[in-house]
Amino acid sequence: MFTKKTATAAALLALCLSALLTAPAQAQRSTDLQRVEVSGQPTPRTDVAKACPDIGETLQRSLARVVHLERRTGTVNVDFSLREQAVTQVSSQGGPFEYHAAIRRAVRSLDCQGSTQATASYRFQIAFTQEDAAEQDGPRVAVLLPRH
Repeated sequence: MFTKKTATAAALLALCLSALLTAPAQAQRSTDLQRVEVSGQPTPRTDVAKACPDIGETLQRSLARVVHLERRTGTVNVDFSLREQAVTQVSSQGGPFEYHAAIRRAVRSLDCQGSTQATASYRFQIAFTQEDAAEQDGPRVAVLLPRH
């Protein structure tokens, strides 16, 4: 004899049993997909002359004094960020340490045209060499090179 109470209790028991039996399957489905995070920096651009068309002349002019005083050779790696016309986060590595502060000042003074949507990172090298290999004590110049 089934009464309304027993029918409700049976339905409730069936619902509980169903939930208990399907819970492991749902738990399995929720752990099948793992969260994946991708982070990192975009690859720096090497087409710095396109964004800063006068970079060669500006660096030659800005670094002439320190190059004349120090007379050191080597290659310095330079990285900087550009948002709109603002040069930020300038870093220099390698090469003669005596040139680093002057390089950072010179790069900050560049006249560049950047994108308004995002900050772009740029990378290049400056090679400090003797102007004339036959002239040992001759002036040295900064030459802009792409950095890969």
